Amino acid sequence: MSMAAEFSNVVASVVFLVVVLGLTRLQEQQEANPTPMSPSDKSDGMDLSWLDAAPAMSANRD
Repeated sequence: MSMAAEFSNVVASVVFLVVVLGLTRLQEQQEANPTPMSPSDKSDGMDLSWLDAAPAMSANRD
């Protein structure tokens, strides 16, 4: 049973390493080729342009 637990720990560690290395590679690519932000992009790079097009809520409800 302990051998199975050790084996699963090794597998989990390898998966973790692959994920971390993949994310590091993606971040390095993003740093090398940054995407220009359009004026409609607000803070944190989120596109909130749909807020400008939303109809105003009416205070007078029937």
